[in-house]
Amino acid sequence: MWLRHPWIATVHRSLPSFGPNQLRLIEGVMGALDAHVSITENLGLMAILTGYVEGAVREEISWAQEVRRSGLSESEWMTRSSPRVHQLLERGQYSICTKIATEARQPHLSRDDQFRYGLERVLDCIAAALPSTAELPMSAHRRGTTNGTGRPARSRRLSSI
Repeated sequence: MWLRHPWIATVHRSLPSFGPNQLRLIEGVMGALDAHVSITENLGLMAILTGYVEGAVREEISWAQEVRRSGLSESEWMTRSSPRVHQLLERGQYSICTKIATEARQPHLSRDDQFRYGLERVLDCIAAALPSTAELPMSAHRRGTTNGTGRPARSRRLSSI
């Protein structure tokens, strides 16, 4: 939706809207976790998910705007920037930038694959926040109670969602 309507990225939203599409989104997305975590935990996890999606889409929109502004395609921009990157690598001053340029796989993925890679990590984080089904009865999840440690026990799987 954001890519079809890039102007949305320029809108600063300080308060939630409660239009029918927003309400359907809340019900669908948060409904997936409702039986598994307290509503407070659900809100936090959804903030992580929506923050990732919004950030990724804003970055993609920004790239598209830069391509239009410069008249260069993304690959042309990368080719044009290559001498500067090589210059920085030869200096050896920036070890992390060197690792990114020489070892990192993610910057060389397609935009879709980059998004998917990041989304998988976000979903892994959400999965780690879910209590295992054997640890808490569903009614305890809904009340937001825990297993006595002050925090719900953790699980690594989103298979029940």
